[in-house]
Amino acid sequence: MSDSNARKQIALSRLLIESARLIRDVMEGHSTSELIPKVNPEVRSGVHAISFYALRHYGRARGIATQLLAKKAPNALFESLLCISVSLLFAENLEEADEAPIYKEFVILNEAVRACSKMSKTSAYKGLLNACLRNFLRNKDALQANLSEFEIHSYPKWWYEKIHDSYPEKYESILRSDKISPPLTLRVNERKTAQTEYQAMLEDIGVESEVIGDAGLRVAGVGDIATLPGYSEGLFSVQDLGAQYAAFQLPLQNGNYVLDACAAPGGKTAHLLERFDLELLALDIDSDRLAKVQENLSRLDLMGPNVRLQKADASVSDWWDGRMFDAILADVPCTGSGVVRRHPDIKWLRKSEDISKTVQLQRKILINLWKMLKSGGHLLYVTCSVFQEEGELQAAYFTSILDGAERLPALGHLLPPEQDGFFYALFKKN
Repeated sequence: MSDSNARKQIALSRLLIESARLIRDVMEGHSTSELIPKVNPEVRSGVHAISFYALRHYGRARGIATQLLAKKAPNALFESLLCISVSLLFAENLEEADEAPIYKEFVILNEAVRACSKMSKTSAYKGLLNACLRNFLRNKDALQANLSEFEIHSYPKWWYEKIHDSYPEKYESILRSDKISPPLTLRVNERKTAQTEYQAMLEDIGVESEVIGDAGLRVAGVGDIATLPGYSEGLFSVQDLGAQYAAFQLPLQNGNYVLDACAAPGGKTAHLLERFDLELLALDIDSDRLAKVQENLSRLDLMGPNVRLQKADASVSDWWDGRMFDAILADVPCTGSGVVRRHPDIKWLRKSEDISKTVQLQRKILINLWKMLKSGGHLLYVTCSVFQEEGELQAAYFTSILDGAERLPALGHLLPPEQDGFFYALFKKN
């Protein structure tokens, strides 16, 4: 990605300052979803591009930075600035088809030192930054040759080893998938228009699209989705193909009483209602996220009298009125390891011990929901994870522990880059 006209008007040093602060905060445990909205709108798009690119390649950059520094980095802000600068300097030589922000080497060098001098916590170390970056330019091949495999792939060591061991024939494509900006996939609201009809609307405004799945269109070259035809009228939603499968995996009929147990932000909820006339209860533990479900369903004209939203914890039963459900969609909390290409901060925020925590929560939720399912009813277990513990191993556990559970054919593990990483397991209660 070359400099856009808008970005040329903003000094790279300013973008580097904001990006360095953002990545420092990510490494201290804050998500980009929390941080990006707080960035000054004037520089937000540039900071988003640089910081997401740097997060995708942070392991490689940090491995190089460690070699460049004789001692530990003076502070976290300096380290993040150094890593961002190094990642920009090796951007043109990456093998992955990444949309990297491309700047000339002398521009990166000068603007990085300028950024360093303007921040109180790093100004005393501008000479050190300058020396490190010049050293990298002189010895970039040797420095990169010394990187370990997990640093080259830019993942924490434990994550790399888990994917390598779980998918020995596919691990490289899975790990490389987050270096490529994910495609924009729309789900056509079949209550309002047809897949091919909406494709024709896009063609009329010069937007190329590809039919994908039963209700999807993959589009390119779109910035603000609200400018696409029919957005306000609810003709489509943004939803990755991997997530669109949920509404086709759960066997439903018109009139079924359905629970969407962890509904926010409402994409799968809406898709169920687009396909069937249901009586549906959508739960979420977070009131702000539940408001997003309301917003999405309202835009799509799906908030009928048979649709209820409720703030509740799916792992407990205090909200349940005792009425049994015909079907339950359990898109449970997980590590999010399957959506790293959309959220590159995830791999730096997660710790190996987080997997056991999410596994226990998933078990608590499923065991609680199972008693609310009618005999003969179906429960679809879904995670956006590629980890076996949150996928096949968990499904095997449920098969053995849930009373009367029969596991039916389902998609199982879906792996990037064809779509986001998901896991689907379908159970029938006998």
